Amino acid sequence: MKHFSLAVLSAAFVLFSLSSCGKKSDAPGADSTKAATDASKSAATTQSGNPAAGKYPVKSGIIHGESETMGMKGTTTKSFDDYGAKICEENSMTINMGTTSTKSSTIRIIKDGWLYSYEEGKKTGTKMKFSVPANMDFKNMGEKMMKDMGIKEAGTETILGKECKIYEYAGGEKGMGMTGKSWIFWNVEPMKMDMKMGQMAIKTHVTSIEENPSIPASKFEVPADVVIKEVSMSMPPAAGGK
Repeated sequence: MKHFSLAVLSAAFVLFSLSSCGKKSDAPGADSTKAATDASKSAATTQSGNPAAGKYPVKSGIIHGESETMGMKGTTTKSFDDYGAKICEENSMTINMGTTSTKSSTIRIIKDGWLYSYEEGKKTGTKMKFSVPANMDFKNMGEKMMKDMGIKEAGTETILGKECKIYEYAGGEKGMGMTGKSWIFWNVEPMKMDMKMGQMAIKTHVTSIEENPSIPASKFEVPADVVIKEVSMSMPPAAGGK
């Protein structure tokens, strides 16, 4: 099984993604199918030209960032179009082991309720039903949900010209043991985060943002020579859970 990060989408969701893994499945569960259907409906509404229904407040964008996870440093380029109905995230990671270093590049595409993932230079990849869980959506997260997850607002800060809401995580009952801070702009995207999940430390920061660039449709397509297999997504229990 492979770990995958998504920096998807909020500080909490990035941590959720890093700790999730896929396993082969011929028949995804009813819950994942329903979630993907809902996501597809949302995407269709967004693509009809209603920005209010979209993930982002601008039609297209490119977000460049850097990360460090357990000593591994990486860079991320996230491109999106149709207000977030289509997303392509390119992650490059360098792993240092003594005097040897290994680089890997992973590409993830989200569209039409599916998440596609493959490594650059390889001819196989995966796809899974995908939607943002309600408890990972800062736009709709209520006070009770924030309390259950051990999250509280801690003011604002302007970074790269964007006002960011600061959230503190204290490892609540449903917070998967997450502690630290995240700086969220557009109510959904992490500008910066300094987080821990157990012993796993994650630091990220955005280095630049391009708004409304022209992005070719091919950016959101899996290469024709990459064979994609369907997998199901499983989520680990919260730290300390039964």
